Amino acid sequence: MSNPPNWMVSQSALKVQFPLDVQSRCRALTESEQAFADALEAIFSNGIHDMDAVAGELNSAGIERPDGGAAWTAESLTSYLAAINKELDECHLHGFGDYYPYQLSGGMRQRAALARMLAIEPDVILLDEPFSALDAQTKIIIQRNFAETIARESITTLLITHDLAEAVFMADRIIVLSERLGTVIAEITVNLPDRGNPTARRQNPEITENINRLFSLLKLQDAEEIA
Repeated sequence: MSNPPNWMVSQSALKVQFPLDVQSRCRALTESEQAFADALEAIFSNGIHDMDAVAGELNSAGIERPDGGAAWTAESLTSYLAAINKELDECHLHGFGDYYPYQLSGGMRQRAALARMLAIEPDVILLDEPFSALDAQTKIIIQRNFAETIARESITTLLITHDLAEAVFMADRIIVLSERLGTVIAEITVNLPDRGNPTARRQNPEITENINRLFSLLKLQDAEEIA
Protein backbone atom coordinates (compact mmCIF):
# COMPACT_ATOMS: atom_id res chain seq x y z
CA MET A 1 0.00 0.00 0.00
CA SER A 2 2.29 2.77 -1.27
CA ASN A 3 1.54 6.39 -0.34
CA PRO A 4 -1.74 5.48 1.37
CA PRO A 5 -4.14 8.43 1.55
CA ASN A 6 -5.21 10.05 4.80
CA TRP A 7 -7.60 8.23 7.22
CA MET A 8 -9.44 5.67 5.14
CA VAL A 9 -13.21 5.94 5.32
CA SER A 10 -14.10 2.57 3.87
CA GLN A 11 -17.08 0.45 4.84
CA SER A 12 -14.43 -2.15 5.60
CA ALA A 13 -13.84 -2.35 9.32
CA LEU A 14 -10.28 -3.13 8.36
CA LYS A 15 -9.73 0.29 6.83
CA VAL A 16 -11.69 2.65 9.02
CA GLN A 17 -9.67 2.29 12.19
CA PHE A 18 -6.10 3.38 11.52
CA PRO A 19 -4.36 6.59 10.33
CA LEU A 20 -2.05 5.58 7.49
CA ASP A 21 -0.91 8.86 5.93
CA VAL A 22 2.67 9.35 7.07
CA GLN A 23 3.19 12.48 5.00
CA SER A 24 0.26 14.56 6.25
CA ARG A 25 0.89 13.49 9.85
CA CYS A 26 4.67 14.12 9.55
CA ARG A 27 5.63 10.94 11.32
CA ALA A 28 6.45 7.32 10.64
CA LEU A 29 3.82 4.67 11.14
CA THR A 30 3.74 3.06 14.54
CA GLU A 31 4.48 -0.65 14.72
CA SER A 32 0.77 -1.54 15.01
CA GLU A 33 -0.18 0.77 12.10
CA GLN A 34 2.55 -0.70 9.90
CA ALA A 35 1.44 -4.23 10.77
CA PHE A 36 -2.12 -3.29 9.91
CA ALA A 37 -1.08 -1.72 6.59
CA ASP A 38 0.99 -4.79 5.70
CA ALA A 39 -1.93 -7.09 6.58
CA LEU A 40 -4.31 -5.05 4.43
CA GLU A 41 -1.94 -5.15 1.48
CA ALA A 42 -1.60 -8.91 1.75
CA ILE A 43 -5.33 -9.53 2.22
CA PHE A 44 -6.63 -7.36 -0.60
CA SER A 45 -3.82 -8.00 -3.09
CA ASN A 46 -4.60 -11.71 -2.75
CA GLY A 47 -8.28 -11.08 -3.45
CA ILE A 48 -9.40 -12.33 -0.03
CA HIS A 49 -12.93 -11.16 0.77
CA ASP A 50 -14.51 -14.04 2.70
CA MET A 51 -15.06 -12.92 6.31
CA ASP A 52 -13.62 -16.08 7.87
CA ALA A 53 -10.55 -15.81 5.67
CA VAL A 54 -10.06 -12.11 6.41
CA ALA A 55 -10.43 -12.77 10.14
CA GLY A 56 -7.85 -15.52 9.90
CA GLU A 57 -5.41 -13.26 8.06
CA LEU A 58 -5.79 -10.53 10.65
CA ASN A 59 -5.28 -12.96 13.52
CA SER A 60 -2.22 -14.44 11.82
CA ALA A 61 -0.79 -10.94 11.42
CA GLY A 62 -1.40 -10.24 15.11
CA ILE A 63 -3.81 -7.35 14.45
CA GLU A 64 -5.78 -6.64 17.61
CA ARG A 65 -9.50 -5.95 17.64
CA PRO A 66 -10.48 -2.34 18.49
CA ASP A 67 -12.92 -3.60 21.14
CA GLY A 68 -10.18 -5.54 22.90
CA GLY A 69 -11.63 -8.93 21.97
CA ALA A 70 -9.40 -11.99 21.99
CA ALA A 71 -9.40 -12.62 18.23
CA TRP A 72 -11.10 -11.62 15.01
CA THR A 73 -14.00 -13.81 13.89
CA ALA A 74 -16.40 -13.57 10.98
CA GLU A 75 -19.08 -12.55 13.48
CA SER A 76 -16.98 -9.77 15.04
CA LEU A 77 -16.06 -8.44 11.59
CA THR A 78 -19.70 -8.46 10.50
CA SER A 79 -20.77 -6.71 13.69
CA TYR A 80 -18.04 -4.12 13.34
CA LEU A 81 -18.94 -3.49 9.69
CA ALA A 82 -22.58 -3.00 10.66
CA ALA A 83 -21.59 -0.45 13.32
CA ILE A 84 -19.42 1.42 10.83
CA ASN A 85 -22.12 1.48 8.15
CA LYS A 86 -24.64 2.71 10.71
CA GLU A 87 -22.41 5.61 11.70
CA LEU A 88 -21.66 6.44 8.06
CA ASP A 89 -25.40 6.62 7.43
CA GLU A 90 -25.93 8.73 10.56
CA CYS A 91 -23.27 11.14 9.31
CA HIS A 92 -24.88 11.27 5.84
CA LEU A 93 -22.04 9.41 4.13
CA HIS A 94 -24.12 6.57 2.69
CA GLY A 95 -22.54 5.44 -0.57
CA PHE A 96 -19.14 6.91 0.24
CA GLY A 97 -17.83 3.99 2.29
CA ASP A 98 -15.16 3.03 -0.24
CA TYR A 99 -13.91 6.57 -0.85
CA TYR A 100 -10.62 7.86 0.51
CA PRO A 101 -10.65 11.16 2.44
CA TYR A 102 -8.67 12.97 -0.26
CA GLN A 103 -11.65 12.29 -2.56
CA LEU A 104 -14.10 13.98 -0.16
CA SER A 105 -14.90 17.59 0.61
CA GLY A 106 -13.74 19.16 3.86
CA GLY A 107 -17.19 18.83 5.38
CA MET A 108 -17.45 15.18 4.39
CA ARG A 109 -14.05 14.45 5.91
CA GLN A 110 -15.28 16.10 9.11
CA ARG A 111 -18.32 13.83 9.12
CA ALA A 112 -16.13 10.79 8.38
CA ALA A 113 -14.06 11.63 11.46
CA LEU A 114 -17.23 11.64 13.58
CA ALA A 115 -18.32 8.32 12.08
CA ARG A 116 -14.94 6.71 12.83
CA MET A 117 -15.06 7.96 16.40
CA LEU A 118 -18.60 6.74 17.11
CA ALA A 119 -18.03 3.35 15.45
CA ILE A 120 -15.68 2.22 18.23
CA GLU A 121 -18.29 2.99 20.93
CA PRO A 122 -16.09 5.19 23.14
CA ASP A 123 -16.78 5.95 26.80
CA VAL A 124 -15.40 9.49 26.48
CA ILE A 125 -15.24 11.77 23.44
CA LEU A 126 -13.02 14.83 23.05
CA LEU A 127 -14.00 17.17 20.20
CA ASP A 128 -12.27 20.30 18.89
CA GLU A 129 -14.54 22.35 16.60
CA PRO A 130 -16.02 19.19 15.00
CA PHE A 131 -18.80 20.97 13.09
CA SER A 132 -16.85 24.00 11.86
CA ALA A 133 -16.37 22.82 8.25
CA LEU A 134 -20.03 21.89 7.67
CA ASP A 135 -22.54 23.93 5.70
CA ALA A 136 -25.44 25.39 7.68
CA GLN A 137 -28.07 22.74 6.93
CA THR A 138 -25.71 19.78 7.30
CA LYS A 139 -24.39 21.23 10.55
CA ILE A 140 -27.87 21.28 12.07
CA ILE A 141 -28.55 17.67 11.04
CA ILE A 142 -25.19 16.29 12.20
CA GLN A 143 -25.37 18.17 15.49
CA ARG A 144 -28.79 16.63 16.13
CA ASN A 145 -27.68 13.11 15.19
CA PHE A 146 -24.57 13.41 17.31
CA ALA A 147 -26.44 14.83 20.31
CA GLU A 148 -29.03 12.05 20.09
CA THR A 149 -26.27 9.42 20.00
CA ILE A 150 -24.30 10.68 23.00
CA ALA A 151 -27.51 11.17 25.00
CA ARG A 152 -28.80 7.69 24.14
CA GLU A 153 -25.46 5.99 24.82
CA SER A 154 -24.63 8.18 27.86
CA ILE A 155 -21.22 9.10 26.43
CA THR A 156 -19.28 11.75 28.33
CA THR A 157 -18.27 14.42 25.80
CA LEU A 158 -16.01 17.47 25.95
CA LEU A 159 -16.70 19.85 23.07
CA ILE A 160 -14.36 22.76 22.36
CA THR A 161 -16.05 25.52 20.38
CA HIS A 162 -15.82 29.25 19.73
CA ASP A 163 -19.46 29.31 18.61
CA LEU A 164 -21.43 30.70 21.56
CA ALA A 165 -24.79 29.49 20.24
CA GLU A 166 -23.41 26.00 19.56
CA ALA A 167 -22.18 25.79 23.15
CA VAL A 168 -25.70 26.42 24.43
CA PHE A 169 -27.41 24.14 21.87
CA MET A 170 -25.11 21.19 22.56
CA ALA A 171 -24.14 21.32 26.23
CA ASP A 172 -25.55 20.81 29.68
CA ARG A 173 -22.53 22.55 31.22
CA ILE A 174 -20.27 25.24 29.76
CA ILE A 175 -16.76 26.08 30.96
CA VAL A 176 -15.76 29.59 29.84
CA LEU A 177 -12.05 30.32 29.41
CA SER A 178 -10.33 33.69 29.34
CA GLU A 179 -7.97 34.82 26.60
CA ARG A 180 -4.32 33.90 26.97
CA LEU A 181 -3.42 32.14 29.37
CA GLY A 182 -6.77 30.39 29.21
CA THR A 183 -7.95 30.37 32.82
CA VAL A 184 -11.48 29.35 33.83
CA ILE A 185 -13.63 32.44 34.38
CA ALA A 186 -17.06 30.84 34.68
CA GLU A 187 -18.97 27.57 34.76
CA ILE A 188 -22.53 27.72 33.47
CA THR A 189 -25.19 25.05 33.88
CA VAL A 190 -27.55 25.04 30.89
CA ASN A 191 -30.96 24.43 32.43
CA LEU A 192 -32.82 23.86 29.18
CA PRO A 193 -34.87 20.84 28.04
CA ASP A 194 -34.06 18.73 24.96
CA ARG A 195 -30.48 17.95 25.90
CA GLY A 196 -30.35 15.43 23.05
CA ASN A 197 -32.07 17.65 20.50
CA PRO A 198 -30.16 20.86 19.65
CA THR A 199 -32.66 21.57 16.86
CA ALA A 200 -35.41 21.95 19.46
CA ARG A 201 -33.13 24.04 21.65
CA ARG A 202 -32.54 26.44 18.78
CA GLN A 203 -36.25 27.25 18.88
CA ASN A 204 -36.36 27.78 22.63
CA PRO A 205 -36.55 31.52 23.43
CA GLU A 206 -34.67 30.94 26.68
CA ILE A 207 -31.42 30.28 24.82
CA THR A 208 -30.97 34.02 24.33
CA GLU A 209 -30.31 34.54 28.03
CA ASN A 210 -27.54 31.92 28.01
CA ILE A 211 -25.92 33.28 24.86
CA ASN A 212 -26.05 36.84 26.19
CA ARG A 213 -24.36 35.70 29.38
CA LEU A 214 -21.50 34.18 27.41
CA PHE A 215 -21.30 37.32 25.31
CA SER A 216 -20.97 39.41 28.46
CA LEU A 217 -18.42 37.12 30.14
CA LEU A 218 -16.17 37.28 27.10
CA LYS A 219 -16.65 41.09 26.90
CA LEU A 220 -17.41 40.83 23.21
CA GLN A 221 -19.58 43.94 23.28
CA ASP A 222 -16.45 45.98 24.03
CA ALA A 223 -13.98 44.10 21.81
CA GLU A 224 -12.42 46.15 19.02
CA GLU A 225 -9.82 43.69 17.76
CA ILE A 226 -8.72 40.11 18.16
CA ALA A 227 -5.90 39.67 20.65
